[in-house]
Amino acid sequence: MSHEDVLSELIAAESPLEWAFDNLIHVRSGTAAAIFDHPFDPGLVLRLSDYPDGWFRYADETRRLQQENGIAQPFRPTVHWMADVAGTLVAVTERLEPIEDGTALSEAAEAAIEALSGDDERWTDVERHAPGFREFCADLADRLDLRPTNFLRRGNTLVFNDPYSAIPFALEQDLRERYRIAGSVPSLRPPAP
Repeated sequence: MSHEDVLSELIAAESPLEWAFDNLIHVRSGTAAAIFDHPFDPGLVLRLSDYPDGWFRYADETRRLQQENGIAQPFRPTVHWMADVAGTLVAVTERLEPIEDGTALSEAAEAAIEALSGDDERWTDVERHAPGFREFCADLADRLDLRPTNFLRRGNTLVFNDPYSAIPFALEQDLRERYRIAGSVPSLRPPAP
């Protein structure tokens, strides 16, 4: 079974989330989404949510920035594909790793949480380990979800994987309509550089 076949089955399922739990390996679940191993590429995961999970708003921003600027977004996850399938938000994204306690990145993540909570002196510690992270955060929306588990790593790079807890009601319908699909799998190429 190919990559497209797996996604075709997920798309055709009455409940994509139930299909994923029945047919894919569940990695973990968070407050609003479930993460599954990609069936053929260990460097990717599938994220599914039947809630207006703010990660999908962030993923949409990330894809648009990549397409508009053609520049990699080092502090954001790489999102290869996303869709609204029968009311379930689905994405294929890079597999990021948890940050180990006691490392430079754990110090940077802790300092970032404190800095984003109002302790401006902590930005020095963030920038020592993640140069440019403060500037990156300046472009994020208000009301960030600063749980430590929302900070992951790509190698030695700090990634703010999930800064938004929900999609604001006024934005949700537009996002869902832009990504709504039914019946077939579009090309699964990464965003154009």
